[in-house]
Amino acid sequence: MATKAAEYKAKRRLFDLMSLITRENDSYLDQKSAHAQQWSRPRAVREGHLGMTMSSRRETITFLHPFRIRGIDRLLRPWAYQVITDEEMIEGLSFPAFRRVATMIMVPAAPPRSSTMEMISIGSVDLSDAQRIDASVPRD
Repeated sequence: MATKAAEYKAKRRLFDLMSLITRENDSYLDQKSAHAQQWSRPRAVREGHLGMTMSSRRETITFLHPFRIRGIDRLLRPWAYQVITDEEMIEGLSFPAFRRVATMIMVPAAPPRSSTMEMISIGSVDLSDAQRIDASVPRD
């Protein structure tokens, strides 16, 4: 009987020790998770500014003539293209202002995968230049 009581006490101590380790580990993981969550959020949200800090704008731009844009190594056909512009809020101003951080255009993939679309990052100045050249070409 004494062995069963000693075995029970040993198991109970082991169980208590395992519970303590589990509680400490859970507490540590909760603290680590809270820290990771805090720093994975945008700075404005961490500091209590709940306003939007990023903005994406999508527009359709139509080209009437074949054209080229720097960064795309092929001639693109006349078509209506989707252009996505990402902007971020400039912090510290008394009014909302955004700065452009990326411009992308959706184009048909290069052959032989021309049935799919690809999003290619381009410069906004390069896009403006292509639009200006397209508008200046005489209509047929």
